[in-house]
Amino acid sequence: MDQVKFNSVSAVFAGVISGIVTLTYSVSYAALIFSGPLNPYFSVGISVALISAALIAFIVALGSSFSFSIAGPDSNASAILALMTNAMVISLAGEPDAMLSTVVAAIAFSSIIVGIFLFTVGKLKLGYFVRFIPYPVLGGFLAGTGWLITTGAFKVMTGQAFELSNLSIFYQMEYIKHWAPGVLFVIVVMLVSNRIKHYLTFPVLLLLAILITHIFIHFSGMSLLNASEEGWLYKSFETKPSLNVWSSVSFNNIHWDLILDQMGNISAMIAVVIITILLNATGIELTSKKDADLNKELSSAGIANVITGLCGGMIGYLSISRSMLNFKAGGTRPLSGICAAGFCIMIFIFGASFLSYLPKLVLGGLLLYLGTGLLKEWVVDAFFKLSKMDYCLVVAILVVIATAGFLEGVSFGVLISVVLFVVNYSRIDIVQHELSGANHRSTFVRSMPEQTILNKEGAAMYILNLQGYLFFGTANNLLERVKQKIKDKSNQIKYVILDFRLVTGLDSSVTLSFTKIHQVTSEAGIKIFLTHLDESISHHFKDAKLVNDKDFRLFPSLDHSVQWCEDELIQEYGSDDLSTANQFQDQLKTMFLQPEQTETFMKYLKCIKEKKGSYIMRQGDPADSMYFVSSGIVTALLDLPTKQIRLISMGSGTVFGEMGLYTNAPRTAAIVADEDTVLFELNREQLEKMQKEEPNISTALHYFIISLLSERIALSNKKVQMLY
Repeated sequence: MDQVKFNSVSAVFAGVISGIVTLTYSVSYAALIFSGPLNPYFSVGISVALISAALIAFIVALGSSFSFSIAGPDSNASAILALMTNAMVISLAGEPDAMLSTVVAAIAFSSIIVGIFLFTVGKLKLGYFVRFIPYPVLGGFLAGTGWLITTGAFKVMTGQAFELSNLSIFYQMEYIKHWAPGVLFVIVVMLVSNRIKHYLTFPVLLLLAILITHIFIHFSGMSLLNASEEGWLYKSFETKPSLNVWSSVSFNNIHWDLILDQMGNISAMIAVVIITILLNATGIELTSKKDADLNKELSSAGIANVITGLCGGMIGYLSISRSMLNFKAGGTRPLSGICAAGFCIMIFIFGASFLSYLPKLVLGGLLLYLGTGLLKEWVVDAFFKLSKMDYCLVVAILVVIATAGFLEGVSFGVLISVVLFVVNYSRIDIVQHELSGANHRSTFVRSMPEQTILNKEGAAMYILNLQGYLFFGTANNLLERVKQKIKDKSNQIKYVILDFRLVTGLDSSVTLSFTKIHQVTSEAGIKIFLTHLDESISHHFKDAKLVNDKDFRLFPSLDHSVQWCEDELIQEYGSDDLSTANQFQDQLKTMFLQPEQTETFMKYLKCIKEKKGSYIMRQGDPADSMYFVSSGIVTALLDLPTKQIRLISMGSGTVFGEMGLYTNAPRTAAIVADEDTVLFELNREQLEKMQKEEPNISTALHYFIISLLSERIALSNKKVQMLY
């Protein structure tokens, strides 16, 4: 019970500390948006910011995957909102009522649109795809928002927009005296925070800065009114901030056309918000060692923003700095987030008028601290962390945002991401394995004479196992690879086999590259075969009219295509005796026996005739004999719990069952006759008898079996070498 009370007290304390920081941040974002011509309506900005802080903190605390999460308005979204509202203010100069109404409506509209999008992405569990955005592009976006926040900080402190065209005025003493203390505040915060690693350091520095500013105002002889007129403080609110933001809006004066003109920036803001939530959630996950559910974070932030938008509030979401502050302060329960929300509401109700006494240099300095922090991370620190190419991309996006606008910067970043993806993916080798028919055989086991032919002529088969997604970039690399192989005269290839088993898909433009490949192979008299194509891929080649029965064919599997090529090579290079060897005694002579030994060897064999489909042996049977295939074809089948797999097929002149006979182990596979087959069986009893009566013949048999197994091992070794 005492532990529960202690945890509750810790949660409340942490929540209040987090609430103080959230309050300060929120007011600084209100100052960023309601600056310049909107400065007289700062009280409305306070209402917008604190309502947002309270609602978002409360809703996200209940819906986040982190029990200690603190959410609220954020610098990245606020920077873009400030950019949007500034454009509207310029368009509505001289129309104060329309200006305020349109700005408040735009802020609320943005929150609702962003919220709906976040909720949809989270519910559809699409948050994972955000991780595919290139890292330097993320850095460029965040560096750009850092620039917007930094320039906005100077506008808050001096009342003048920080632009390249008017930089000279910031060197005038009238303005230096306002921004220099803010810069000093940032330097002090950075130095002290780096030396004192305590969760109360930042809140204490904020309070000290406010106190020191008011002490300076007091001892300088200025009244609060004079300090406001001099630009050190905000003027006292003419109207008290209200929980009902919409009471300050005249709906008839809202210029919806100007709001809709900002849909580009709102779209850019959606991207930045999702990216920021991803980075914040990942950062909290790594620091706190707690698992994050990105889709849940997106959904809860979506609900919070929709509700906040309906109440006239601004965009907000999970904050890494405030959440970790809460965590380190002992807030490990949602109660902390609820208390942070309650603190903002209490201040709003009972002390909102005192918020006008917050020094501009502190609010501007806080923004400057956030903005320069992002710039330091992505412009200074990134120089030592990123590659030159990635770093240049970050800086390029930053320059576009600073000179042309945020939407243009985001568009540029997206365009560059696409180009980078195409270029980088084109560098990926789509060929997983490059094989030759000399080291990759079909599962159809050949006789020794046929194997000799394939050992010599198998290199005529050029086999490429493809992988990944094929498009014009990778397909062109494949074309160049085939061209280079054809130019290499050391191996005269006759067949190019492309295996699509690991290909996930292809672009329709790929057929252009394959048309060129077909032209190149046809001119060289080479046949090209494609294997393992499903209907979604094969139709591209059929529609392009590439498929024919002459030199461009489709096979259901790599094994079928290799077997077809082997048959062609054996037929081309085999002798008439080999192609017509249908007498078993002739086969024995080519295998291991001398002509005069065949009659004697036949005495130890038993002739067996099997009908098509009959089982010669079953998996698990005792192994007491080996078999010579005189004619026909047999297949080895492996029985699994859920299916049966074809291992190999064997034709005339081949041997099977020898391993079981030598090891006395049960049969590892079943053997089935694919057609009417004639076999000759040598059982263990007859083998032992032959060893006693005809040692020379038995020695020749053992030597043949050793050679056969050695050949299989050598072929397997070659295949492994090619794969690695």
